[in-house]
Amino acid sequence: MSAWSDQARVLARPFRAYEALAKVEDGMAPSSAIFARLFVLMLTLGAFVSFTAAGRLVPLHVVSPSIAWAYVPLLQLASLALVRLRYAPSTKLSRLFALYLAGHGPWMLLLLAVAGVCLFAPDAPTALLWLLGHGVIPLAVLVALVWGIVTTFAFFRSAVGLPRGAAGAATSLFYALYVGSIVAWFLFTGQLHTLFQR
Repeated sequence: MSAWSDQARVLARPFRAYEALAKVEDGMAPSSAIFARLFVLMLTLGAFVSFTAAGRLVPLHVVSPSIAWAYVPLLQLASLALVRLRYAPSTKLSRLFALYLAGHGPWMLLLLAVAGVCLFAPDAPTALLWLLGHGVIPLAVLVALVWGIVTTFAFFRSAVGLPRGAAGAATSLFYALYVGSIVAWFLFTGQLHTLFQR
């Protein structure tokens, strides 16, 4: 299966898809899966920036966000490494990361939907402001957030094989570490206060 189809399968049926992926990837070298899934994630992010900024694919717009946002999968990897120490110490981190990366579908779908508005709406800024003002974009972000949490829970439950309670605790710890590190950075650099003043 390709990295695209893995994302689509996990997006549609996270528990079944993760269970199947875990079986397929048992004994396989995870490096190729990590590279393919990171490439798809970074390509989606770059395409989003390019389509929303220029209305077309511009190579610089595709490459530069991939570099600028590379810290996101690195933070996810670090958070996953810490969660692994408590909940899956016998599982290789590379295998966990390869499987986890198949679960970015909700956010990728949201980015592509917003990029689609920018591409196909006759007046993209007006359309985006209308969607924002009528709560469509905030609702879409909330759905992506909730579905992302469900997907992460499915990863710990079906791919890692944790019991339901442990999978819930691992999911909570993962997000506390991942989101907490981002909030801590904004606090440390003094940018959080500036964000709320805008």
